[in-house]
Amino acid sequence: MRQEELFGMCGEGMTDLFITKEQGLKAWMKLRGYFSSVDLARYALDNYYLRAGRTARNLAEQGIIRRIPDDEAMFRGLVKSGNKRIAWWEYRMGG
Repeated sequence: MRQEELFGMCGEGMTDLFITKEQGLKAWMKLRGYFSSVDLARYALDNYYLRAGRTARNLAEQGIIRRIPDDEAMFRGLVKSGNKRIAWWEYRMGG
């Protein structure tokens, strides 16, 4: 059994003393399914995890999350904020 399953998953505003910040971030990503770079920054601030962006890039290199291409994001109805480009990410179920 995974450590996240043993000790519970961390959601927004929830903490669990038995898991690392990286494990908490992965549990949050799994819970969300897909999320924007803005959501990731908000999670980082709310959970005092300034390395969250770097950890997310490492997880993408490992294949645990993937960046949703802009055309797929438009097809899914994920919105942009004005002229700003927002990166969208998806948790891969096998990760």
